[in-house]
Amino acid sequence: MIKLSSKIQAKKLRRRGDSIESIANELSVSKSTASRWCRSVKLSKKQTQKLFIKKIKGLIQGRKRGILVKKYNRLNKIKNYKIEGEKKFNDMSNREVFIAGLFMYLAGGSKKRVSFTNSDPVILKFMVQWFETFFKVPPERFVFKIFSRRNKIKTAKRFWAKEIGFSFKRFKVVRSKEDRLAFRISGSTDLFYRILGLAYGFFKRYKLSRP
Repeated sequence: MIKLSSKIQAKKLRRRGDSIESIANELSVSKSTASRWCRSVKLSKKQTQKLFIKKIKGLIQGRKRGILVKKYNRLNKIKNYKIEGEKKFNDMSNREVFIAGLFMYLAGGSKKRVSFTNSDPVILKFMVQWFETFFKVPPERFVFKIFSRRNKIKTAKRFWAKEIGFSFKRFKVVRSKEDRLAFRISGSTDLFYRILGLAYGFFKRYKLSRP
């Protein structure tokens, strides 16, 4: 009796233009059962178009929800890794910071003179402070050059001056295919040889062998 009344209700809902999925959910039956009950009901062209549009909207909303879920998971993962990073390097010694700067220079610095280039303001600021802290390089010996794809020279100067912490007037701008900042240290021949010596000493002490 309950099944018969549900079947009648399913047909009534179908004639109203409800989808098979919504009928199944409302009557707490499977989609196959709802579809079988409503097989004899013919929908008008207008009802069919309405259901089709509703289905498309549902797919779009589902896709949007999926994108939002992926974005949330990605941002949450990044947040957790940042927390892990903070804990990992919470108590770094000066020696560890020095070694980090040395290898950062070996990766992105010039092999002919003391100069460094990068597009990341955080890395560039770290390297400037690294030279100031461990090699006592005074501010006036830093020479900055901005490589920019844009014609807005003043905007580029203001950006890098604020990020690095030097006067607006210390930066020169040249046109380039990519945006980055380079700095060199004037009168740094001896400093360059010193850095090479430090790199030599490190690699001689820590010889890495393949497993």
